[in-house]
Amino acid sequence: MSSAAASTTLLIQQCLARLGAQDPAARAELLGHARRRLGLLAQRMFASYPILHRREEVVDVFQEAMTRLWKSLEEVRPDSVAGFMGLAALQIRRALCDLARDHFGREHGVREFGDRRAVVSGTNGHTFEHQPADSTWRPEELACWSEFHAAADRLPEPERTAFDLLYYHELPQAEVAGLMNVSERQVRRYWQSARRQLHRMLEGFLPRT
Repeated sequence: MSSAAASTTLLIQQCLARLGAQDPAARAELLGHARRRLGLLAQRMFASYPILHRREEVVDVFQEAMTRLWKSLEEVRPDSVAGFMGLAALQIRRALCDLARDHFGREHGVREFGDRRAVVSGTNGHTFEHQPADSTWRPEELACWSEFHAAADRLPEPERTAFDLLYYHELPQAEVAGLMNVSERQVRRYWQSARRQLHRMLEGFLPRT
């Protein structure tokens, strides 16, 4: 883990301890740490789906996720940095899913996106079934992305935490291993297990072979 990453991790840990001690300023500081990551994710998702630009601005999704995270921290007290980052990923995921439901209802979504089993072109030329076993895999291969995010929400622990940190937060495997207190090899196992489970959950939306 780099010195900058270690410093950020320490700051978040301190904020979480203060949040647990009912420090009202801690929640705002935690949102400050999540702001950049959530903003980058919202931008990346919008860049992958130009059709959304006619309906929403990226800032709207970002603000919705931030609002959800702010409210959730009123009730949830993450006890680790990984737990906090997982909570942040959960809020952006749910904001994206609600966006899809609002603008691409089931019938309308099929008409706009085409066959739900279709696979669109990816930057690495692989389909969902044959992605490399590292954190570069992207679900943009799926034409109907809302199902992907809903499925990610249903992953069991610890696979969901590993997936959140690798995909949504785009952390290196070494940093994820440190946050989860496991080896990098174990992180890779969690990643591969998460991908297999997502594949099973999304089988009806993948192309028939």
